[in-house]
Amino acid sequence: MKQNHKLNSKLLTGTLWHKRHRPFVNEFNKKVLYLDVDCNELDQLHQNLRLLSHNQFNVYAINDKDHFSHENSGIVDSIRWHLAQEGKFSDDLRLITQPSAYGYVFNPVSFFLTSNMEDKHRIVVAEVHNRIGQRHLYNLSHSSEENGEKIRFQKEFYVSPFLTMDCWYEFTINESTDNIYLSFDEYDSNGLIFQAALNLQPQPLSDFSLVKALFSHPLIPWRTVASIYFQALKLKLRGLPYIQPDSEEQDVDHVAR
Repeated sequence: MKQNHKLNSKLLTGTLWHKRHRPFVNEFNKKVLYLDVDCNELDQLHQNLRLLSHNQFNVYAINDKDHFSHENSGIVDSIRWHLAQEGKFSDDLRLITQPSAYGYVFNPVSFFLTSNMEDKHRIVVAEVHNRIGQRHLYNLSHSSEENGEKIRFQKEFYVSPFLTMDCWYEFTINESTDNIYLSFDEYDSNGLIFQAALNLQPQPLSDFSLVKALFSHPLIPWRTVASIYFQALKLKLRGLPYIQPDSEEQDVDHVAR
């Protein structure tokens, strides 16, 4: 018997927007399904939900193996360890991520958010994955009292085979009770070259909302990968050079300490 306990965690539905500005414009939107998980509830998900589990096969699941792990200590302890390396501590931790569907997942980017930091600055840890199985953590500190603050940081991780490493980003987060907006603007020496944004609307996380998502947002992980390769094919056919990662990068665990 599942418990009818109201969860702090939310289901997020919305859109992902991409726009490349140079040397030609390529723009698209697609539907996405994310979860906004109170990490203190991870181990209780299976007690409240039939369709979502933690580290168990299910229609939807959040698995430690799909995220940063320090010495196989699990999602929460690993990120708290990572924050501690930066001198940051917080008991309040959220994870915004795409769940696996029937055991398959591809997460271009997930976000760990802290709050209630003593210095009124919270950390947003962006966990970025690329198509060759690597991931990288970016620490993005900003005022917990100011939405829309732009955070500039250098690109350190190979992602797109059509964008060079000689770039930098500006990250923005705007959050309210009925909307979460996260964006990355990428620049090179000639100015703005690429933009990506997630526009997400939260709703209660329940078996009912997950069943609805099965029909309104079907096969999201597979559709994400298909969309990536379809857009890559369009760029390749238009003559955009294909950039391979440096040979030394291919063997580097970008989150190892």
